[in-house]
Amino acid sequence: MELEQELKSLKSSLEGKTTSEIKSAIESFEGKTKTLISDAVKESNEKLKAEFEIQLKASQDHIDGLDIRIKESHKAKKAEMKSIGQAISEAIEEKADDIAKIRRGDDYTIKVVGTMTTAANLTGDPVATYNTRQGIIPSQAINFRDLIPTVQSSTGLYVTYRETGSEGAFDWQTTEGAKKSQLDYDFTEVKLVNNFLAGTVDFSRQMMTNLPWLQTGLNRMLQRDFFKKENDYFYDTLLAAATGPSTTAYTVAVEQLTDVLMKFRDTDFMPSYIVMNNATFATLALTKPVDYSTPFIFGYNPVTRLVEIDGVPVIRASWATTGKALIFDADYVERVEVVGMNLRFSDQNKDNFEKNLITARLECQEEMNILLTGSASDVDLTVTT
Repeated sequence: MELEQELKSLKSSLEGKTTSEIKSAIESFEGKTKTLISDAVKESNEKLKAEFEIQLKASQDHIDGLDIRIKESHKAKKAEMKSIGQAISEAIEEKADDIAKIRRGDDYTIKVVGTMTTAANLTGDPVATYNTRQGIIPSQAINFRDLIPTVQSSTGLYVTYRETGSEGAFDWQTTEGAKKSQLDYDFTEVKLVNNFLAGTVDFSRQMMTNLPWLQTGLNRMLQRDFFKKENDYFYDTLLAAATGPSTTAYTVAVEQLTDVLMKFRDTDFMPSYIVMNNATFATLALTKPVDYSTPFIFGYNPVTRLVEIDGVPVIRASWATTGKALIFDADYVERVEVVGMNLRFSDQNKDNFEKNLITARLECQEEMNILLTGSASDVDLTVTT
């Protein structure tokens, strides 16, 4: 504002002046202008300085406030910190009961850092590797049904007409025109009712889930036990019904068996098998009249891989009775089957559905049929034990 007034004053004062007066007036104006500009700059600097000091003071006040809060925070944390002595005292107080046990001599173990072992550092069982096979009791090596033929019955009632006797005999017609010899035959109807050989097992669905092999394992175990019962039944039935030759005057097992076998052949039945257990067979095999030799009728068939006596295979079966030899003609013994062996799993049994149970059933409707009882011999042998 002052500079503007000076310019107006200069303008009015120059009117009507001479050149020298104008020059003098301009120089005077320049001096005043410099002074005004200097004063203006100085005044402006003072204002800027004042503003800067105000902002500086506000920043300093803010920093001082932060410093105070930080110091107060440090004081609070320091107040919370415990000395080593205090920490030990509190730990001892916390474990006072355990320390008391040690003082009393009670059983107590303080776990310390050490070598890691399964016993010391593992709670529970280690990771297991499960065998894909199961330790299931073995089945019997051979089944009786493998030795005899199987026939079918659709009704469950099987009838055989057995020849039980005859009268008369063939004879020569020695006189021309004479009456020829007459014969007659007697028959007896033998009825056979087929029964079920069966067994069941109940198990939970949870067990089937937990043991994935259970179904296939049950199949094996049920069949194994089915055949055990069937083998015992067929063997005992035929042994009890046998009326073929069985007596001998010999006292050595191998001689006894040879004697009865020849008598059996004399009845016109053809022996298919000689069945005995391994202990009985050992008595025959260990016969040693001269240098551990056995009678010449003993031999080994490399095709069937069976020992034969006079060409008749010896079947060694664990289900046979020690000291017994069963000789029979398989053409006169048969297994009659109505319903074949079958295994079924079902939850529709009793209250299985409500209890989440499953029933496994294995069964077969069958029976043994002996066409003629003379086709089998039950021989008692002298067995060395």
